[in-house]
Parts: sequence; structure tokens; C-alpha cells
Amino acid sequence: MISIARNFFLQKTIRSIPLRLFLNLYPPFIFSRIHVLRISEDLLHFEVRLRRSWMNKNLASSIFGGSIFSMVDPFYAIMYWVHFHNKRKPITVWLKEGSIKYIKPAYSDLFVRFSLMDSDIEEVEAHLATGNSYQKKHEVQVLNDRGELVALAQLIVYLKSK
Repeated sequence: MISIARNFFLQKTIRSIPLRLFLNLYPPFIFSRIHVLRISEDLLHFEVRLRRSWMNKNLASSIFGGSIFSMVDPFYAIMYWVHFHNKRKPITVWLKEGSIKYIKPAYSDLFVRFSLMDSDIEEVEAHLATGNSYQKKHEVQVLNDRGELVALAQLIVYLKSK
């Protein structure tokens, strides 16, 4: 699996459909029941579902909080990395800090939309051009199948040019 991942990410340009397929075959996502539903062609918008199943239910029959956090953890880092990779600008990127506030129990599948705006990219590029690292904050809403807010996450992504 490691050599497959290495070869996948060594491609000169990463496209939305192969990336979605690769992420959906990534074992931690499979076992966590995380599924990437859509990735926009420009790779700036991801839609992700966390399926409720016996593998992620707690004793109260709601989804484990850790599973919900796993759903929001990697995607902004992936989005930034892919964007800069496709521009031939290698960066180091990782989730430096994350917090989550659980609003109500999750008794159904959960959904999240991750979006990077052009202004986000421009802001990061301007800071990285100075040679310094940068930390970008994002807020993520986790919704149930009725569109109700289940959790609210604050994520801080660390970025630095290589």
C-alpha cells in the first residue's frame, strides 16, 4: 500500500476522480466508514460522508466522537497539499491543532463540505512567499442527514514551503 500511495502522489498532476478513488480505498477511511462523495474538478471543494455503522457506534448508539473528529481531520491538509503539488510548489502541510464541539448525538450518517476559496489560496501563497511558515484557521460544520448541526470543528493547518 505504501508504494502504491507513493506512486500515486508522485504524479505530476493529481486529478479529482483518481484522488477520490484513492482516498476511498485508503484503509483508515474504510474502517472508519469515511467516504469521499465528491471532489470538484479544481480540487477546492470536497464532500465527505461518515456512515453510521456498528463499527463506529458507542453504547448510546450514536457515532463515537473520535470517528467524527477523524472525518474532519485530514481534508484541509490534503486539499492544500494537492493544490500546491499541482502548481509544482512543494510544501509541508499538516493539521497543527484541532478542536471540536459536539452539539448533539449523531444517530445518522454525517456530512461535511470542505471548501478552499481563491482568497484562502492567495492568502497562503502571500505568506509562504516570504519564506515563513503560516497557520490557516478553518471552521467545519458537521451535519446529520436532516441538515442539522451535530458538531462544529476548528482546525488550524500548518503550511511551509520546502
